[in-house]
Amino acid sequence: MDYLDEVKNLVVLHARAQGMSARRCRSTLASITTLDDGDGGWADAWVGAATAFAHEGKHRDAVQCLNLARFPFASTPGQKQAYKDCTVRFAAWAADVEGVEKLAARIDGTNVPVWFRGLPSDGPAPLLLVIGGIVSPKEQWADILVSARALGMAVVIVDFPGVGENSTRYTGASSMLISAVVDAVAARMMIDGVHALAMSFGGTVVLRAATTDPRIRSIVTVGAPVRYLFSAASLAGELPRTTVRTLEHVTGATGSDFESTLAQCALDDRELDRIKIPVLYIRSSRDEITPAAESQLLLDRLVCSRVVEFDDVHGSPTHMTAVRLLTIGALTRQSGRRPITGTALSILLSLGSRFPFLAPIDLGRTAA
Repeated sequence: MDYLDEVKNLVVLHARAQGMSARRCRSTLASITTLDDGDGGWADAWVGAATAFAHEGKHRDAVQCLNLARFPFASTPGQKQAYKDCTVRFAAWAADVEGVEKLAARIDGTNVPVWFRGLPSDGPAPLLLVIGGIVSPKEQWADILVSARALGMAVVIVDFPGVGENSTRYTGASSMLISAVVDAVAARMMIDGVHALAMSFGGTVVLRAATTDPRIRSIVTVGAPVRYLFSAASLAGELPRTTVRTLEHVTGATGSDFESTLAQCALDDRELDRIKIPVLYIRSSRDEITPAAESQLLLDRLVCSRVVEFDDVHGSPTHMTAVRLLTIGALTRQSGRRPITGTALSILLSLGSRFPFLAPIDLGRTAA
């Protein structure tokens, strides 16, 4: 498979995560013949789709397309402009959502923009912290910005280092970003515990942050690398080229510097042993990025871990509904905020025990 075809296959997952239909996504992909700018170019095709949506007044759809125009990262002038337009359109949409505001987290002298939405009432409340992986900017998670209130939670969404508007680089010290984001939100509200929803490499960053920041009370992560992916053997093995090239982009490193930088991102046993909070780890049995050994490592080292596995590829794109239900169920339980829909969600989640064809393979254990 050539690189363009690989990128096309991977972008379908991220289109689905935004709620875009596979048919709509593939319709745009069919016109793309190159990742460069120009006729048949990646950015041009997605920008064209965004323009058509904007003319129809479908601004959220336009934002989705502009986000995908910079996938997997903005390397061409067209992709960079598309992401700038994405942030402008997203800000215009966010301005019409009550309570949404843009804050800045300060880390190592750099301001990292984040999107925040508090609750309408004063007083302490749990905070849902959302971070994507190496290819998904914060604008991809607009639905969570709207829906978190239904869970009784304030929400903040941040870009992974090197992604979107986050100009910091991904290193072993990137976990400081999480604490900086919580600090920024703490200036706006009284936080009653932080509950993280972290995708892929975002989960790696949050897991390390949990070893030093007691404000983090629980973690739900999907396909997070923990240790084995960061080895030189893994990097030189069968990782998708998209993953390797994007990691080079977010770290700003190549060659031996690239290997040594990523080696520092792996969590060791002492760090894992310090994580005492509940961790729900969702993985895919055919994950082409994250080794199966990562989930077993968490089961062996974390006292409050649970692993749920789907027969799927990285991110479980064909099990999105089940992943969302599991995530919502975990967040409502761990935050102590059980909204009216919580009972209904629990019933839906319990169906798997009655109907095996609905059930994921639960490999985990939960601390008493």
